[in-house]
Amino acid sequence: MNLISSFKVFETINIMTKGGPVNSTNTLVYAIYQYGFEFYKIGYASALGVVLMAIVGVLTALYFLVLSRRVHYR
Repeated sequence: MNLISSFKVFETINIMTKGGPVNSTNTLVYAIYQYGFEFYKIGYASALGVVLMAIVGVLTALYFLVLSRRVHYR
């Protein structure tokens, strides 16, 4: 669950470092923001959004698959 929620980190990076020196603290969500609203490359930002959605979808499916093996109803 923490791995999935780590993809939502935006505010901390935006407020504290703005991506950091030489993009050392840049994340996928912050890159989507940069390409969409700072560089005005909306197509590239939306493609990154689809990649993010696919990654979170795969991780969620794996999480439910692992969780369903642990729960036994009687």
